[in-house]
Amino acid sequence: MTITTIINYGTNEYRFIKKSIDSVRPFSNRIIVTFAYNFYDGSEENIEMLKKTFEENPGVEFLNIEYDSNKPSNFHWCSYSRKFAVEKSNIESDYILFMDADEIIDSNLFIKFINDKDFSYGSDFKLLSYWYFREPIYRAKSHEDSTILMFRQTLKIENVMYQDRTSLFNNSTNTKFRAMTYKNEIMVHHFSWVRTKEEMLKKISTWGHKRDRDWKKLVEHEFSHEFNGTDFIHGYQYEIVDSIFI
Repeated sequence: MTITTIINYGTNEYRFIKKSIDSVRPFSNRIIVTFAYNFYDGSEENIEMLKKTFEENPGVEFLNIEYDSNKPSNFHWCSYSRKFAVEKSNIESDYILFMDADEIIDSNLFIKFINDKDFSYGSDFKLLSYWYFREPIYRAKSHEDSTILMFRQTLKIENVMYQDRTSLFNNSTNTKFRAMTYKNEIMVHHFSWVRTKEEMLKKISTWGHKRDRDWKKLVEHEFSHEFNGTDFIHGYQYEIVDSIFI
């Protein structure tokens, strides 16, 4: 079985991208990383850091998505990047794995999963993930599912435009497996909010949910104190774990 992995990237995720790419190398026959020379809000990217990313990750197809200020929202941009990658890359793999740059796969577990005799070939999968906040040692006791593995033959990539990966998965007509693990072991580590204060402020100014809440005020308050065991996004409770990836 062949897999193409598509990863959305901006340099605010630089600390994760090499580990994200390396985590999918063992099972991906192609790795495509989308980027633009602007962040989703139109601000200029860090060109030197982009060049450094290209140099540090040989064998990866870096796909430039030309920035268009007429896109209706940052969230639309995130979805469009995935759509563009599929439409322009002539992907013939059996499956496409859609990731963000702050998601890291446990490749050993994932390989066991796709090689298992009970793997449901032709189905689509939404993978359960661990979720981290502030530092990579703080792992939420609650789990999420965002990374998706989609069967290429029946993929309708236009569905991604409604609600990003969730709509792409939900609108599939294939058999669907949600919150997927391998023998109850979680295969994805999502470091979405493992950030410095400056990185968090950049994240909230450029992501698709920036108008949902007064994020700047929440970030400023968060960094006015040490981590207190919960987050301001979901209110999850946390455990302390060894930092094995970051």
